[in-house]
Amino acid sequence: MARAVGIGDEEINEKLFWASKLLDTRYEAVDNELMECVMDDIRSFISYDERIKRQWQHMGPFLMDLEEALVRSFPLAISTVHMITMVYLTSVKASIVSSASAASLAQVSRKLSNYMMYLVTMRPGVVSVQQIGMLSNAGFVLPSLAGDSSMGYQPGALIEEFKYEHPKFPWTIGQHEAVLKELRDIWVRLLIYAAGKSRLEAHTAPLAEGGELLTFVWLLMAHCGLGDGDVLRIEPTASSPHADFKVIDVFGL
Repeated sequence: MARAVGIGDEEINEKLFWASKLLDTRYEAVDNELMECVMDDIRSFISYDERIKRQWQHMGPFLMDLEEALVRSFPLAISTVHMITMVYLTSVKASIVSSASAASLAQVSRKLSNYMMYLVTMRPGVVSVQQIGMLSNAGFVLPSLAGDSSMGYQPGALIEEFKYEHPKFPWTIGQHEAVLKELRDIWVRLLIYAAGKSRLEAHTAPLAEGGELLTFVWLLMAHCGLGDGDVLRIEPTASSPHADFKVIDVFGL
């Protein structure tokens, strides 16, 4: 897997590049809940008013950093949020086991997280955004959370270290379901952002084979005039009005 994403440095190859087996799966099951979330956010983008800010009760400070990270490097930003997602879902697993709604939110977040990692590792040319700091030279190694300590990693210690490195994420908030809802919404918006930045030619083969998740979202957005090349464009930060198009903040901050 490390070589598949272009990691050739010996020091990095000595470590374990963490990646779910789902990263090798091209398609994700698209259920009604997921598509309803996508449609809701597409509608919110269409009716966007910069005077009305999206309220992120728990994720606000974290998203400010994430928007800056998206400007610097889309692949590295996605891989960072992916790892945060896996760490958080691992840490709250026992607490949400009795809540069907929280478990559903966790499932959608995990599915979208894996899918977005698949895009940046296996199809890096699909999304036409900043590629500086690719996974191959970013030095961003994702050790396993599965309990493999043969490389010198202990899962519990790794989780605590990652929490320390990302203090603005709401690790300690007891309202797990509320945090999971915002985490799911973050991934939905990252998916929409990626679809809006995707290249037309990247969808030709998927359409011929029945389409995949990114293509479905791209088609919905194109129908609504949303995305690069249309009148409504999504960026990490909103800008001043343009004569030909309107720029929308991806997280509505």
